[in-house]
Amino acid sequence: MDSKIYRNGEYVYINSSEKNEKRDVELDIYYPRVNNKSIYENYKSSEPVMKGIKIDSEGITLISKTPLIVGDFVNFSIALGEYPSFWCLCEVKYVQYEDTNCKAQCEFYSLTMEQINMIKEYMNGI
Repeated sequence: MDSKIYRNGEYVYINSSEKNEKRDVELDIYYPRVNNKSIYENYKSSEPVMKGIKIDSEGITLISKTPLIVGDFVNFSIALGEYPSFWCLCEVKYVQYEDTNCKAQCEFYSLTMEQINMIKEYMNGI
């Protein structure tokens, strides 16, 4: 069964064999920017400001110490296992607050095919 998703600024159809399920990960994100502003300055800690907890080639779920709202743009560098790190830009699509953190589901924007393939290969290896 085909479905329609929003990818890189336009709707595209994908068949069920192309769909990904988000996989559990533990990715520390130290220097994120929200709406092109550094948030790290507000947190003088050796702990990461954000963590990636689920990922697929279309998006990432983040746990954030800083509040996020739907529509925020978050960019950060991500390193997946032994693959080279790369910069990501994502838009917050859903937010749920848990204690002092928020859990945000984000959609990736402007990833290259190489980066998408790295994410897929990484997911197949975990």
